[in-house]
Parts: sequence; structure tokens; C-alpha cells
Amino acid sequence: MTSIPTILSHNASLRERIAPGFVAVFAGATSGIGLATLKVLTASLVAPRFYVIGHSKAKFTLQHLPDLTSSNAQVEIIFLEAEVSLLKDVDRVCNHILTEESHLDLLFMSPESVSLGEPQYTAENIDIIIALSYLSRMRLTANLLPLLNHDESPRVISILAGGHEKPLFIPHDQDVLLRNKENYTTTRAVNQAITLNSLAFSHLASLNPRVSFMHVYPGWVATDFLNKFLSNGGMAGKIASWMAWPVTKFAAMSPEECGQRQAFLATSDRYPSREQILSGQVEDGGAESHGGGGSGFYRVLEDGRTVGKTFLLGRIEEEEWSEKVWSLAERVFREVLAGMN
Repeated sequence: MTSIPTILSHNASLRERIAPGFVAVFAGATSGIGLATLKVLTASLVAPRFYVIGHSKAKFTLQHLPDLTSSNAQVEIIFLEAEVSLLKDVDRVCNHILTEESHLDLLFMSPESVSLGEPQYTAENIDIIIALSYLSRMRLTANLLPLLNHDESPRVISILAGGHEKPLFIPHDQDVLLRNKENYTTTRAVNQAITLNSLAFSHLASLNPRVSFMHVYPGWVATDFLNKFLSNGGMAGKIASWMAWPVTKFAAMSPEECGQRQAFLATSDRYPSREQILSGQVEDGGAESHGGGGSGFYRVLEDGRTVGKTFLLGRIEEEEWSEKVWSLAERVFREVLAGMN
């Protein structure tokens, strides 16, 4: 377990540890955990440049930009308006970043989905949970890998529920992305997205040894996510939301602490890439990577501990589902984006 004093001390030293010009892309930093992490990194780095992908530039500029720039006059924040749930919008903003940057230090993804009940489909005919929690994240990662692979110690972080994977639902029609409504339930979509994140990152880490991949479970954090989620359940959900909020504020981790923890994960040497370990650039940081042997993929719990190769994922991977789910994702990318041209 990584203690808060250790984390705060590390983050306070980032100006000395990391050279000026740190570049990061945030998807989901207009509220909650992403915003809290952005605040910490903004205040802790020398002349960083952050791309924030979100729905409303005007709202972000009014509500958050003044506080961010007041904590660091050298920060450059570029807000890119997009519907993160739409693959075509993901491609558009990624193309912009690819033309502006030569490398990328960090890709941080924490977009929230608050769907309940029946599947809610995007304009691209993908359920919003699968879109935001899996497909858009993987499209962002795939698009930005050229920049990440040109960095000295790049890192990709997906905030969801690493270490809490469930058995992969594999229907007879192989619809693991639950595009067939008959295969869909909200619980199944959430569990599927969690497992798919880890399978895809395990596959990508094997192909990109220069990049450190992290699937993070942040724990119970006192953001408004639970309120939004429950409120989608009609009047009963709204009542449950009203009752749950005081308990959440009292018992859950504060967004500020969570932001400090995520900033530590984004910059600590404890989670090196496979290439860094094998080449001797850094010593093994002590965190157990998935599968062992310095795989470069980490499933991280709320206290910073990591989960090694469990029976569940090990069995699924032995059946080559890491490669299969990535191939299925690429097929959806081709189908959806071809239909939008």
C-alpha cells in the first residue's frame, strides 16, 4: 500500500523529477477523478501542456480554467470539443493532436457512463456504457500510440475497475460487445467493459513494450457519479441518490486525495514499461505486473497495490481472448467509421 505522505512527497517533487514540457491527453477531465488529477498535475509540473477532450469548452473555460491557470501560470491547456462516446469524434481530435505533437507522456481516460436499464445507443449504434467505458478508450489509445511510442516513459491509464474483472460473457453469436439487444443488461455491460479493458491492455502491452499500461480501480470516491447513476433510475433512483450522498461524502475518498493518488500513478517509477525493465533503464519498481515478468501492464487497486495474473484472466487469455477482443474492436472501428464517411 502506498501511503498518502509518500504520495504527497512524490507529487511535491515532480518539478525536480520531470523535465519541462510534459504532454498529456485527458478524456473525462471536466469533472470527477479526471479533473482532480488534472488539477494536481497542473500545479506540480513545469510548463506542462494538457489536451482536455470534452463536451463544452465554454463550460470548462468558465468553471475550471481560471483555477487551473492560477495554480500554474506556465500551463497550456487546449480544450478539444467532442462527444467522447463517438468514434468519429475521437478520430477527429486525435488527428488534431497527431499534427501538433511529436510525443505524448500520458493518456488518461476516465469518461463516465451513467446509463441504467435498457441500452442507450449513441448515434453510431453502440451502447453508451460499452462506448465510453471501452471502445472510445481503445480508439483513443490506438490512435495515440504513435506519439506514446516516441516518448521516453509513456503511460496509458484507464480509470474503471482493474482487478475486479468478471467472467467474460461470450454468447453464441460471439457478441462480446453486446451490440445485440438480446445479450444486453446494464450489469453485464459494466462487467464486460471492465474485463475487456484488461484484456485489450494486456494485448497492447505485448505489442508496445515501450508503453506502460494501467487499468485502475480508484475505489469509492466522493464524486457526483453515483448521484447521476442512481438518478437515471426514475423516482426511486432519485430518492436513493438523495439518501446516498451524505453517506458518500462521509465514507468515500475525497476527490482531492484520489487526484493525488492518480497523479502518483501517472508519474511514479513503480510502474515501468516492459522495455524499461528489460533494458535496465529503471529497476523493477516493485509493483507486480499482470502476468509477471515485467509485462508492462498493471491492474491497480485503490491503495496502489497491483493484481498479478489471476485464474480468471489467465484462463481467458489462454483461450486467446486478448487477441480476439481486440480484433472485434477493430472490426467495429472499421464498420462504424466506414459508415460515417
